[in-house]
Amino acid sequence: MKQGQLSSAQKKTAAAGGSLALATAALLAILPVWEGYSNKPYRDVVGVMTVCTGETRVRMRTYSDEECAKMLTRGVQPFLAAVLKRNPRIESDPEQWAAHAALAYNIGEAAYSMSSAARLYAAGYEDAACEAIGKFKYAGGKLWKGLVFRRYGDPKRYGEIELCREGLK
Repeated sequence: MKQGQLSSAQKKTAAAGGSLALATAALLAILPVWEGYSNKPYRDVVGVMTVCTGETRVRMRTYSDEECAKMLTRGVQPFLAAVLKRNPRIESDPEQWAAHAALAYNIGEAAYSMSSAARLYAAGYEDAACEAIGKFKYAGGKLWKGLVFRRYGDPKRYGEIELCREGLK
């Protein structure tokens, strides 16, 4: 099993709590694999101050591991909500919901809302919407290998498109 992929036991446990629980569990499994982690603030590849697991919307200071974990758990909820607001039907597809929320977490709610991935899902083209996540591999006008891996995965780590396609099965 690749990093970021939910085990069948995790899926069963989360599914018992409903679609939101499964989407949240999948999102919390995949984000730490790709966001990186630092208790101390740093500038990301495009110069945005970041801390913990890709958090940009908090005061920049050193946080404990416990504070970072709580921040991530709380921090994913607005992105799940934004994706659901943009595409209410996605609630019935928790893996796709999580993949779209991971994209929103990375590019921002507004950019996600206007993205081809969001538009394609809204139009009923779920597979094309999953594939459209792969378009977001540039930062600061530059192709980033890390974003390519984040979107498509690699031999050891589950990518957002792989997660999205789980919802198509």
